[in-house]
Amino acid sequence: MSMPSIFESGTTHRLLDRIDCLSPLSPPLWGRMSVSQMLEHCAMPYRPLLTGRMDPPAPFLKRLVARILFKRQMVGKRPYRKNLPTSPRFIVTGEPEFMRARDNLKDLIRQVHGFTPARFRDFTHPFLGRLSPKEWSNLLYKHRDHHFRQFGV
Repeated sequence: MSMPSIFESGTTHRLLDRIDCLSPLSPPLWGRMSVSQMLEHCAMPYRPLLTGRMDPPAPFLKRLVARILFKRQMVGKRPYRKNLPTSPRFIVTGEPEFMRARDNLKDLIRQVHGFTPARFRDFTHPFLGRLSPKEWSNLLYKHRDHHFRQFGV
């Protein structure tokens, strides 16, 4: 089975519909994030793609380990497992306002999913290195899907 592509409008519309099924009171089925924190957390990977200001590459050894141990599971076809640890830099502290976080994520998704596949060739992941447009699509889709499943949508 192939992963849904963020380059297809139907995939983007289905993700946006799933966001619209969330409410400020949506409880997590696992993990510690509130729904507002999850929305803000999900927005974080989109911002560098939109601005073109990617994080600098991680040290060589970290990149090597990430590519060997994690790349396949991060960009492959299998969904992420429940309760995966979150990188400390992507932990949202405080409680974002739900409507603002929801609308912001929807706007970021619309913009970045509107990029052509060729545009993703300009981006280098700080840990995984160069990714194909398909791998970027899988990575972004899987992360959204993981957290939407976390909240039952």
